[in-house]
Amino acid sequence: MVQINWTFQAKADLKSIAEYISKDSRRYAKHQVYKIKNKTKVLKKNIFNWVGKFLK
Repeated sequence: MVQINWTFQAKADLKSIAEYISKDSRRYAKHQVYKIKNKTKVLKKNIFNWVGKFLK
């Protein structure tokens, strides 16, 4: 099973992104954080498909 570890810097960057967007809209800030986290989940599930493409 693949494990994706969020570094301290990545977490801080995500928080900064949310804070910046929330100046205009808290709703969209939460939505963007959700989208970013969801993309890492998709990456985690499909990592072997990506690796296979690079190894061929």
